[in-house]
Amino acid sequence: MLNRRLLRIKAMQALYALEIAKQSNFEMGTELLEEFFAPDMKTMEPQDKGALKAQFSVADKWYRQVVEESRQVEEHPDPTIVKAAAKALAQYHSQNQNDRTHFQRVMLRDVDEVYREYLSILNLLVSLAEVTEEDQLHEKTKHISKNIPDVFFKLKNNKVLLELKNNPRLQELGARHKADFPRDAVKSYYKEYLLALPEYKEYQQKASTDQEEDKAIILDLFKNSILKVKHIEDILESDDLNWIENKAIVKGMVVKTLKSVGTDIDPDQLVLEISLNWEDDKQYFKDIYDNTVKNDEPFEALIHAKVQNWDMERLAVLDKIILKMALAEMIYCPSIPVKVSINEFIELSKTYSTPKSKQFVNGLLDKISAELLTEGKIRKSGRGLIDNK
Repeated sequence: MLNRRLLRIKAMQALYALEIAKQSNFEMGTELLEEFFAPDMKTMEPQDKGALKAQFSVADKWYRQVVEESRQVEEHPDPTIVKAAAKALAQYHSQNQNDRTHFQRVMLRDVDEVYREYLSILNLLVSLAEVTEEDQLHEKTKHISKNIPDVFFKLKNNKVLLELKNNPRLQELGARHKADFPRDAVKSYYKEYLLALPEYKEYQQKASTDQEEDKAIILDLFKNSILKVKHIEDILESDDLNWIENKAIVKGMVVKTLKSVGTDIDPDQLVLEISLNWEDDKQYFKDIYDNTVKNDEPFEALIHAKVQNWDMERLAVLDKIILKMALAEMIYCPSIPVKVSINEFIELSKTYSTPKSKQFVNGLLDKISAELLTEGKIRKSGRGLIDNK
């Protein structure tokens, strides 16, 4: 099941991708200026290439000042420079807006993909029982039958897999999220790997098995075999570009579901929700992204005012993103205690940024949050008041 920490990570990754895209968009503005002041190859009139080059240099410098120092493009006295820089600036802002929308859509889709992979793997397990049954039928139709005992095909009647197969919620969610696992891949795993596994052979040879034994073999196969097979991994990676990172989350969700089979759990709760309250979590997810982007400049100024003996340009990009996200959460999420926000973003800095980031982020957020609380810019309510007394 997804939690807020994972959502913070996904939002951070989206904001990092947006920051890299903004840098690229900035350089595209320079390329547009180069084209604007390039000699016109279609005219027969003489052109002063030196003057054009000089104009480009002035326009590029002005464009950079406008973007980096928040100057007004109209402040420049040369109308040609204003026209060129305004064109580059319009392209820069337009592409940034497109990218902002794009990366938010991508981060939401990435969370949906985590859930789809979870459902897909549950369906893979169900398919194993079905493929086992198909194999038994195939053996019986051969001209020369080996008379393999039915017990060797007992996986088709595995109690855990049957409960999953007959679970209406899994059927409904699987169809809605298009979470079928490729049948050919399941058959390949069955023939090339499963039948050769010593633990599976031992399971086959048992005359009968109870629910705990059925559960044990499925958990064993899932944890120690299925996700280690290359063609299975390849499919999951091709479906989800962040599979390597998402794998542990999906694995935990599948294991929790398998362990719940056969307990007194309500069948409707056997298949996990994407989160305990996805509507609230989804809104939080979108808000932390939107509020960080929307307040980029004021948050930059807040951080700059507190950074002593340290050039803002030398700050790791991720450190700045983490700090801005923390500010967005502290200011715009009244139900989350300040200390919770600080601790969560310190954890992100420990995992994803530089070795010294933890102390830096901790110290800076302590200072800024204390100031914002005094100024009344951070206002908490409900559970958010816990550590603010």
